[in-house]
Amino acid sequence: MVAVEHIQQALAASLIYFYPVAHFARTFGPLIEKGVNTFEHQSLTSSSDLQVVTRANIDTVYSRAVIDLSENDVLMTIPEIPDVRTHIFPFHDFYGNSFAILGSFNNASEGSWRLTLGEPGQSAIEISDHGDSCDPDAVTGTVYFPTTYGSIFPRLLLLNEPDDQRAIADIQKKLTLQQIPRRKKDRHGKGASRIGKGAPRLTTDLINVSGLSPGSYLSPAAYDRANITMLLDVAHRLIKYNLPVSQEIVNDQVLRNLSIAGAKGKKPYSIPCNVNLDTVRALVQARLDAALADPGNYGAPSDDSRADWRWFERLGDFGLGFDWRAQITSQGYLGITTEQYLALIYTGGKSPIGAMSLVEGEAFVWTFNGRPPLEKPGGFWSLTVYNAEGFLVSNQYNRFGLGDRSNLTYANGEEVYPSGAREMPAQAQNENGDGSFQILLQSVDNPPPANWTSNWIPTPAESNATFFINIRLYGPTEELIDGPYDFPVRTKVDAISQ
Repeated sequence: MVAVEHIQQALAASLIYFYPVAHFARTFGPLIEKGVNTFEHQSLTSSSDLQVVTRANIDTVYSRAVIDLSENDVLMTIPEIPDVRTHIFPFHDFYGNSFAILGSFNNASEGSWRLTLGEPGQSAIEISDHGDSCDPDAVTGTVYFPTTYGSIFPRLLLLNEPDDQRAIADIQKKLTLQQIPRRKKDRHGKGASRIGKGAPRLTTDLINVSGLSPGSYLSPAAYDRANITMLLDVAHRLIKYNLPVSQEIVNDQVLRNLSIAGAKGKKPYSIPCNVNLDTVRALVQARLDAALADPGNYGAPSDDSRADWRWFERLGDFGLGFDWRAQITSQGYLGITTEQYLALIYTGGKSPIGAMSLVEGEAFVWTFNGRPPLEKPGGFWSLTVYNAEGFLVSNQYNRFGLGDRSNLTYANGEEVYPSGAREMPAQAQNENGDGSFQILLQSVDNPPPANWTSNWIPTPAESNATFFINIRLYGPTEELIDGPYDFPVRTKVDAISQ
């Protein structure tokens, strides 16, 4: 007989491991209803009305697709995309791990890509040698999914130029997914994947979208009996089709924990009667807190003058860091790796990390010492404000952030990014002497005078309301990460009123 302490520990471990499945259900439930293995395209960037993912970026237009490899492979076609149009195609498994990326910073995107199930030890992306051009199976490359179900969340940079949305729409029309027969053998002559055989077709009922979705708004440490039961029931039914082949070293332990936690045979899951759920929640919270406090989960600048800043390490690519994955999932689902971008976190605020607030009559001024140095072409940056729930702050101006494609100005009124400046070296910052410029964060109910309007991002109207910022830097350079570039400095000031 298993001691109750071991059952509670196994239940806590299972809750942490499978927590991202609730976010999968909420994020992709409507898409599953419409049909798997097909793209849904946004025509606009994110807004406060579009609450699909937390901490959404406002720089890009999203497409998204839920991938179901239970019965077929999928052929993805990516059209030619100009270099100036930064594009990122991240692939995520059932648990939100970003296991492969195509796009601007990988020198691989245009062409046809077979999406299929992977094998242990197999690279996530394999470029084809094309061979005989008459081969009907010839593709640019293959993306190997570690789980039967997963997703793609492409991003296309919005350049804020005339007719730019039409240009993006033209690219989106040519971005397609098509179900194709699964190969009986791969190009090396090996047999079909060991996973996926007999896997059920993905439906909203299969993953209990209506039951799991509300739980995605909660921390796993706040789950009640109903939340836990529904989540682990779905996990119990689908786990054998979604044990990541890249994590074979721990898959047996994942199964063992689920079994000890009460998942038995073909019966619907139920929590063992002798379990104290307050103890389970405390165990979960302790693990989440430990992950949040672990310095190994953060990158930090080497220069002490930038000590108020951190960035997430292992973002997207969580490996075996399941506690960290659950912690990040609760803050921002479907992140991508630091090789693609840095998401700067300001640590000089209050708890939780990065939280800040303003009372009536206050404002924050962020001073940048110059244009952030980024990879050319393709690099871009933005500063975005989010409310306490991680969504964009609603405002009548539809202004949620600023960056290198905005009409930012120096104190003397000159543009920080005149035409073509995005592709100029970062060192060419002489328009204002030292090149510094400022961004104002101030209540939506207190718009600043005209000379600040271009550099203003509205914050929540409520006094002392919690909000967060994200500074995203796509295509970061060594100069940015290791210096000498200084990260922005925050100063609290009296509100700048009209």
